[in-house]
Amino acid sequence: MLFYVTFIIIIIALGFILNPRLRLWGIFAALFILSAMRYEVGTDYMTYFTVTSGKIDITTNNYMLFEPLNVWLIKIGYLLNSPQFYFIMASLLTMMFFYKGIKLHSRDYFLSALCFIGFPMFYLESLNIVRQFVAISIIFYSITYINERSPGKFLACVFIACMFHVTAFVAIIMYAVNLPIFNRKFNLIIFLLAIPAGKVFYALLSSLSGFSKVSYYLNQNSDGYFFVFLAMILLNVVHFIFYEKLVNEGGIAKNALDIFNLGCCIFLLFNDIPVIGGRAAFYFLIFLVLIIPYYTYLFKQNLIIRFPVAVVLVVLFFVRIWYSSHLHETGRMRLDPYMPYKTVFHNPSAIRPI
Repeated sequence: MLFYVTFIIIIIALGFILNPRLRLWGIFAALFILSAMRYEVGTDYMTYFTVTSGKIDITTNNYMLFEPLNVWLIKIGYLLNSPQFYFIMASLLTMMFFYKGIKLHSRDYFLSALCFIGFPMFYLESLNIVRQFVAISIIFYSITYINERSPGKFLACVFIACMFHVTAFVAIIMYAVNLPIFNRKFNLIIFLLAIPAGKVFYALLSSLSGFSKVSYYLNQNSDGYFFVFLAMILLNVVHFIFYEKLVNEGGIAKNALDIFNLGCCIFLLFNDIPVIGGRAAFYFLIFLVLIIPYYTYLFKQNLIIRFPVAVVLVVLFFVRIWYSSHLHETGRMRLDPYMPYKTVFHNPSAIRPI
């Protein structure tokens, strides 16, 4: 845990020491290093490593199970004889698109970065579901084209994201937030309808032949998903209360709020299969990173609100790490995804196989 305490201290120091132009760059450079240089950190790290090291060669085994751009990155790693190349490039792409999206649209760089780092299902989750978070980062950046009403560029982003993780196709519905019907009342209606619709949707899927395949997800531990998405639902209720005031702040606020609500609706539709619902909702809920800073502008004493929000986000960062360790210790998670943190220098073969 001492490593993560030091890491957060560095992040906070960068937020205060560097000037505004360099602050965001410095924070995301640190995040990139932490992600790119890790070894055996993340629930799926060793699954990826068996592929990137060539123990399972994608040119002869399960080739089609990997999306094309993932395949290219892994094959380049083969050519370079470097299993870690994939993790380095995936981390670079993820951090680059989040950096660019926050830089373009956030009202508070530091608070957005801290929200990305601290909220349990954002940065720390990117260490687990690597290729999906590359796709999520591209979708996060694509709000630029939703805001500009450029459907061609937006669809291009979705297409590229699908080349990393096919689930990114669900993001297509985000563009609908440009329709005139999207307002506070409409968001509230679809949010309330999603609750009973989820039960109906699950019943319909359960009746289909072959649906037993989803039992794998039903049997997976979903405690972490449930509590985090419960928090998301509660946050969405807060958004409804302050919707008009937040929208009046301008910028990206309205689109981000509408997209976030769609994410909550998706999760409610898959309420009985939270792992699947969570995977789909990630693409929408990530926009909380842009929403949180707007709240500080609703009050005259900006700094008074900003400080406790920052403290809560830091606390959440450590709660997620502790809770994952707790699940592992109690046998509800097969491994501890974050403890201890190790780098590739603990295993040189991760850079170049021996």
